[in-house]
Order: sequence, then C-alpha cells, then structure tokens
Amino acid sequence: GINAEYMGTGKLSVPVRKEDTVAIRRSARDRHRDHPEKISSVYRKRFCVHVTDRTRDRNNSQTVQIPIRPDNVVITKLKMTRDREAWFENKAKARSGKTGGKKQEDTD
Repeated sequence: GINAEYMGTGKLSVPVRKEDTVAIRRSARDRHRDHPEKISSVYRKRFCVHVTDRTRDRNNSQTVQIPIRPDNVVITKLKMTRDREAWFENKAKARSGKTGGKKQEDTD
C-alpha cells in the first residue's frame, strides 16, 4: 500500500482520483481480486469508481463499465500532482507540530 511512502503524514486514507492505481479487495467476480488497475473515472454522485478493463457487454452489444465501491479498493500508487504534494506536506508539518493544532492567541 501507500502507507510506507507517506507514513510521516499520519494519513491512512486518501481521496481517490482519476489515474490512481488501485487493487480491488472485494469483487462480485474474484478473478479481478488484488490485480492492480488504473482508475478511469470517479463518479461521486453514485459513490463508485470505474477502472480500466472492467467492462461487460449489454444485450444490445454495448460495452459498459462495471462500477466499484471506493471502500472496496486499496490504493497502491498515487498520481502525484502539485496539489497532492502540498496536501501531504501540510499534513506532515501538522503532525510534526511545527504549524499544526489550534492557534494560540497573544496575551498582551
């Protein structure tokens, strides 16, 4: 998982986003279990993610993606962006006590 890389941040869960690599833990079909796959889209309204190569054919021969609940996946690799790097840095600083916690007011 990603815990070894970002252990200093204290974050064990991270919001999943497009192009992250995940391993599916629970699946209706066990053949896809623990196989690392890349997220192709995140459907926040329906609380599901779609991964590449997880499709099925409908009766009218259309190909549709199979939705997967985000709590049934484990992130194996993050796509790091500037925003995510800054987020992890802020979490690490707050955890180390440099800038975290409640603000103290001056007592003049």
